[in-house]
Order: sequence, then C-alpha cells, then structure tokens
Amino acid sequence: MFREDNGRPTTDDQRVVCLLRSAVCFLALLVLIGCATSTPAPTTAPVATPTIEQTEALPERALPHVPEGFRITVAQENLELPTTIATDGKHFYVTEFQSGRVKRLTDTNGDGVFDEVKIFAEGFRFPRGIAIETKTGDIFISSLGQVNRLRDSNGDGVADTNDVILDKLFYVDASHANNSIAFGPDGKLYVTIGHPRETQIEIRGKRVFFKGKRVPEAAGTIMRANSDGSDLEIYARGFRNPFDLFFASDGTLYATDNGEDKKTGKPEGDELNLIVQGGDYGFPFFLGEPPLDSGTLGPLIEFQQASSPDGLVMYEADQFPEEYRGNIFLALFSDPRKVIRAWRDENGKWQYQDFVTQMNRPIDLTVGADGALYIADMNSGEGRNTADPNNPAVIYRVEYVGK
Repeated sequence: MFREDNGRPTTDDQRVVCLLRSAVCFLALLVLIGCATSTPAPTTAPVATPTIEQTEALPERALPHVPEGFRITVAQENLELPTTIATDGKHFYVTEFQSGRVKRLTDTNGDGVFDEVKIFAEGFRFPRGIAIETKTGDIFISSLGQVNRLRDSNGDGVADTNDVILDKLFYVDASHANNSIAFGPDGKLYVTIGHPRETQIEIRGKRVFFKGKRVPEAAGTIMRANSDGSDLEIYARGFRNPFDLFFASDGTLYATDNGEDKKTGKPEGDELNLIVQGGDYGFPFFLGEPPLDSGTLGPLIEFQQASSPDGLVMYEADQFPEEYRGNIFLALFSDPRKVIRAWRDENGKWQYQDFVTQMNRPIDLTVGADGALYIADMNSGEGRNTADPNNPAVIYRVEYVGK
C-alpha cells in the first residue's frame, strides 16, 4: 500500500511511513523494557515446575503402548527414582529413592496433570513404601530399617511431625530390606521384609545361616503391627524378597515376591501370592511351585525369570470397562519391563496378559479417585538404583476413552 501505479511512493506517503516506523520502534522498545523489568508471577508449587510446562518442553518423549481404547499421558515428570506412589483421594504421595524425599503431588484443575508439587518430608534412607491411615490421614513411610509416621497438622502440604514407629528392622542392603507397607482391614500396618540371597546363605538341614549367624526369623516375611508400632509379629513367612502388598476390598491380601536374579532357566520365585496368616511360602528351601508334601504354599502366578514383579493394585473403580473390574495390575520392573493385568478365568485359573508395554522400569501403581491407573516409571540409568539425568522418571496416567 501507499504506492502509485508506477510503484514509487509519494512525498506524503513517505512522511506517513516515517511516522509509522517511529511509532512501531517506540512500542517495541517499551515491550523490551517491560520484559526486562517485570516480576514473574508467583507459582503455587514450591518444588519443581508445573508438569504441563515440562510436558510441552519435552515433546520428543515416546509414550508407552496401551491397548486400543485406552490413552496414556504424562502426569508428572522430573522425579528422582520414584519407588512407590499412593493417594488419599485428593493428593498423591511419591517417594524418591536417591533423594530420600517424599513429595506430595496435586492436580488442582482436574486435567490429569499434577500442577502442584511440594516436598512433604525428606531425609529418609532409600524410601520405598507408603501407606495412608484412613481414619487419621497420617502418612507412613518405609525406608531402610525403619517405618515413620508423618502428620501434616495444619494442612499446608508439609509434614510437621515425624515419628519413628518401627526401627532396626532386618535388612541385607538397599535392595533386600523392608519394602512396602499397607494397612489391613484390621487397622494394623503390614510390612514386607526381604531375605538374604541364595548366594549369601548357608543351609544346614533346616537351619539357615547368614554371615555365620542364624538368619533372623523376620527375614523373608510379611509382618504386622499396630499403627503405633506396638505388637510387631510375623504374619506369613517363606519369601525371598517380597516387595508390594495390597488388600482388596473384601480383605484378601496379595503380595509380589522377587525371585533369583539369573536371566535364564525356569521361573523361580518371581511370583504373585495370595497371603494367608501363618502361611509358609517355601523360601529358601523352595522357589516357585513347591512339592505337594512340602507343607508350603505355591504362587498364584509364576512370572518370567528375573522379571521382578514389584508394585500391584486391584482395579475396583468403574472408569475402565467392566471386564477389568477385579483385575490385578502388576509392574514388572526388570525384564521385560511392562505392566500386566491378571485375572481368574471361569475355571478358577489365573491368567495374565500385557497391558502397558515399552516402559523403562515400572515400579509401582495405584488407582486414583478419577478411576485412572497411575504408574511410577523409575527410568533409571545403567544400574537399577542410579538415575539417568537425560531420561528423568515419570508418572503415567492411563484412562479409558472408548474404542
């Protein structure tokens, strides 16, 4: 515009152009000065950038594969080796293995992304278990050799009391120790305790020795105590490294157990078990399905050797189709690194199939109040317990969207 038929601007046009150019330059200068001096808007998250921004900044992340009709999205990124996740219906709590922190995650606007992150508590040694006491709202944390009770008295998202309720629990190392915790319908707190590995023990008849001494009775057990830590007792025994446990709504207790670390051979010890009080599940004398005359209990399911079944949860919500109701979802941490769903068929036999594949190191899962399945993917580095700074850990959210 501002042109004659010959394409050359007139004198009046030149004056107008000059005035417009000056105005544009002045406005641009004001914008630059404003950007340089403005104060950033405060954020509601005292820890970490809101996940929605992190997700947009990392579009190259390849999402795991889910069945047709389901959608998987990133609910939270940039975690440091998350080991367990739990929810009270409003907030989610996650432990970080290396940092020793417990973080509280909140989706304030219901879009499936955690946009508020707070450090609820810290200073734990290799935390890997969370249980929430429904009647009090207290958060219980299992870390190396102990269990703590945390309370947020003023509701600011940060624990203001931290009491050790169980201490000096048996452990071999950070991998074979007290792992997960859960409250039962009896109001008691249940704790899984690892056992020394096969290569670390000596069996003499019916006696088992570790470092020249009898293995403590608490090794390889599921224990329970009152919520204040009193009356600690063995509930079931005979496990190699029981990791997670879950009470179904009918009170049935299920637990995972980790078998031998060898990558080849028949399945030995990577199991899903139905737990009964006083039950003996065979280890260290038997792995997998025991002899009929052994007096010990076999697993519901034996998984691929060294698959390391860790977190588990029964789906009892209604966001997924009806056929998923009562299914157990399990995280296979090692190989082949996926989430599977297990169910009992019409003949009473347990079956399982892949549900989420192409994951890094899925370690725990829970069902939110929205009926979605939330999965903590550790995304570790070369070793199981080392973080990969170039591939931060995430929490995925899986929902049913219809076919």
